[in-house]
Amino acid sequence: MKNIALLGATGSIGTQVLDVVRENPDKFRIRAMTAGRNMELFALQLQEFCPAFAAVAEENAARALAESFPDIQFSWGMEGLCAAASAEGVGMTVNGLMGMIGLQPTLAAVEAGKDVALANKETLVAGGEIVMDAVRRAGIRFLPVDSEHSAIFQCLQNQALPERLILTASGGPFRGYTKEQLKAVTKEQDEVYRELERDIKQLKEPLFLAALLNRTANERENSNRILKNILAKLEGLERRVESIEKNRGMPAPKGPRHPEDIILPEPDENIMAFVREHKKACAEDIQKAFGYKGKNAASSRLNRLFELGLLEKRQAGRKVYYVTSSENQM
Repeated sequence: MKNIALLGATGSIGTQVLDVVRENPDKFRIRAMTAGRNMELFALQLQEFCPAFAAVAEENAARALAESFPDIQFSWGMEGLCAAASAEGVGMTVNGLMGMIGLQPTLAAVEAGKDVALANKETLVAGGEIVMDAVRRAGIRFLPVDSEHSAIFQCLQNQALPERLILTASGGPFRGYTKEQLKAVTKEQDEVYRELERDIKQLKEPLFLAALLNRTANERENSNRILKNILAKLEGLERRVESIEKNRGMPAPKGPRHPEDIILPEPDENIMAFVREHKKACAEDIQKAFGYKGKNAASSRLNRLFELGLLEKRQAGRKVYYVTSSENQM
């Protein structure tokens, strides 16, 4: 059984590595894993693979995940990446990060004596001599696992060294361009196309799709709740305007008003919902339920609703309870 540290679990390389692990549970186990900012997908991966250690880009996200996964140790930032790459018990670190951010975790893994499977080209572009010197000193295996450099590595095994190598550049976002079209390609175009290509690959991943659908459902539910609240307030406002127009010049009616004719701030709406649910409430109940610092603040809210005619008072010994107005219950 080989224990793996996977850097960049939510990216294209990371999800493919997890596919291999999923299909070979008797050969591989994820011991540590990291992600950037795709927390929905990462949470699903954590639930499935249960690593001992995990790291993300930002502290707030790490603390939120730690509450959901108390059995996993969490960290964040570059410190978290290096800790995952060199985690205790790991036999091989797979670096699927993008950009030069992969250099420091790679060195951390090498210096900790871990074998490294590298899919992060920029690590060697930026620090090839430093990294390879460290690899030779550590005596670990350093394996390319992504695209052309992996293909070349495999072709060179047990073969005489060639005089030259030719890369055909058969892939990439501009593979169908003519020579003239390639002259006009800009760096900005390349970045946009590569990001789009990466997104299209992710859409083929079941875990990514599940996370995306879950997020879409949550957003729709939140939007529906907000729209329903807005419509209810608009209807109440419309009735109130009609009432004012109808009774202009006449004295304001006395007594309780219908709750739908009153637009309340959200804290008062929450208190009204609490009273309706529990049939009655005192200031101490409201203080505990909504976290007011003192009883006076809760009493002030309740009294305001009483003055609006939305609540009635009931004395029970020394305590004053508030109940919904009998007229407003109709």
